[in-house]
Amino acid sequence: MRTTPFVLNALTLALLAAPALAVEDSDGKLLLDTRWRLENVDDDAFVRNAFADTVRIRLGYQTPVRSGWSGVIEAEATQHLFGEDFNSTA
Repeated sequence: MRTTPFVLNALTLALLAAPALAVEDSDGKLLLDTRWRLENVDDDAFVRNAFADTVRIRLGYQTPVRSGWSGVIEAEATQHLFGEDFNSTA
């Protein structure tokens, strides 16, 4: 068993498992949301097992309510972590 990636994954999960963060003031609200995912594929059709660690980070801004309306703008990025030990073409 590969213990080093497991420990790193556990630490990453602990940091990223927190609920979404929202910092609010009279000018609006800053939004931050993160999600970590670990996927393991053990399929007899492939010679090697595959592991994929990904993190999704979403950053946004919500305007304050004015005349019953508000707006939200968000940007999202997804990235793999800890090397490429997966087959993305299967």
